Amino acid sequence: MALGLYRKKRKFGVTSEPRGHKARRGGNAYVVQKHAARRLHYDLRLELDGVMKSWAVTRGPSLDPGEKRLAVHVEDHPIEYNKFEGTISLRRALAQSRNIPALKLADRIGIKTVIEYAHRFGITSNIPAYLPVALGSAEITPLEQTSAFSVFPNDGVHVAPRYITKVTDYDGRILEEDFSDIKDAIKSSTARTMTAMLREVVLHGTAAAAAKMPYPLAGKTGTTNDFTDAWFIGFSPSLTCGVWIGYDEKKSLGDKETGGHAALPVWMQFMDIALAGKDPGEFHSAPDQGNTSVARRVDTPDVAPGDGELH
Repeated sequence: MALGLYRKKRKFGVTSEPRGHKARRGGNAYVVQKHAARRLHYDLRLELDGVMKSWAVTRGPSLDPGEKRLAVHVEDHPIEYNKFEGTISLRRALAQSRNIPALKLADRIGIKTVIEYAHRFGITSNIPAYLPVALGSAEITPLEQTSAFSVFPNDGVHVAPRYITKVTDYDGRILEEDFSDIKDAIKSSTARTMTAMLREVVLHGTAAAAAKMPYPLAGKTGTTNDFTDAWFIGFSPSLTCGVWIGYDEKKSLGDKETGGHAALPVWMQFMDIALAGKDPGEFHSAPDQGNTSVARRVDTPDVAPGDGELH
């Protein structure tokens, strides 16, 4: 897992091996810029617009209860400030970060259920039970969110992050060893379906700029009101990385400084270096959706060009 926080005036970064991936559990963790670690882990709390939509979709009616239908449709009403897309699939809604479908889905399944699913992913921050949380009005740490996203490529397993794996003496004798808390967060079939949906964010959605990279990648952008925070949290089969960009104070980054515009390029640069010369692996295939009685008619196809990230 890797985490990057880019502030105006100061830069903080924490990096570790991908502790959230089964094949890499034996890897050694390490920390850079140790002076920043306490600030990152305990104090920094940020709004998480965009990325919170993933928890609503994970528990949506098409996934975890077992119906396995990516074709479930939602209405994108014209109260958005961007264009109205009509009836669209959940895949399309997530890829294009549509706000109204996220609210409708959260309202349908219950915001308390969305929050309960977020906690399954290792998020311990208190999240208030009101509907705008589906759009990211709550605040959690970037470390929590990045760790939580590693559940998807890790086939539904959450591995708690830690800065130090073990302490040895000069002769290599282990003086102290820290073992992560490992638990099943969601079913593997749900994790694989969500990975396929988050892959659409890169292939056809708000993170399409990363589609040119020669690796299988997936993730989610996030942008807060007035462009005060820009996020991108994404992953390959072996590495999960989160990037946040913003000021120390709540101040706009500038017009149209969205997650896809401001944070994604930083994420891409890091992943290019981190994955260079390594076998990136492949994502597990999503389960077969089978036949469904849900109507396939949509007003806007999944692969239609988007109109920019909503916030």
